[in-house]
Amino acid sequence: MQEFKAQNSTVICKELKGIGTGKVLRECNDCVRDAARLLEKIIFNEKSDHIRMYISHMYGVARFCTLLAMKRNLNVELATTCGMLHDIGKYSIAFQDRLLGKNSQRVDHSTAGAQLCMERKGMYELLSYCIAGHHAGLPDCGGMSDRNGASTLMGRLRKKIDDYQSY
Repeated sequence: MQEFKAQNSTVICKELKGIGTGKVLRECNDCVRDAARLLEKIIFNEKSDHIRMYISHMYGVARFCTLLAMKRNLNVELATTCGMLHDIGKYSIAFQDRLLGKNSQRVDHSTAGAQLCMERKGMYELLSYCIAGHHAGLPDCGGMSDRNGASTLMGRLRKKIDDYQSY
């Protein structure tokens, strides 16, 4: 993030687009290229094969979402965010242990991104549906009475998740 900010003066999309100032700092396509270049640097510097594969997958999905949004004239920031966060729960120790064969239990990896988007509020709340349902399909919203861990979106948003910031 620091390198991107140093190169472009900010990491905030509306500032890059010049919304409110009229001064465009970076066009969307150039912004995507900058982010891709920096992500490739991170990927190639990562020493762990499974983390490198995850970052590569995350980057690929985000790039696909970005290109699709650009082609269909949709919100590029939301699409890219969805691609970047759809598997963020794979950074949890529990998921990494599963990859390394230390346990064989199923680990929920998509609820973390859904919860993160819901915390950001606004349009990001819509991404919670996409991220929570990227394997099993879009969940029903549910209601305030849904218990922690229920298969509805509200139940998943209440679910305690493993810390994914370890990696």
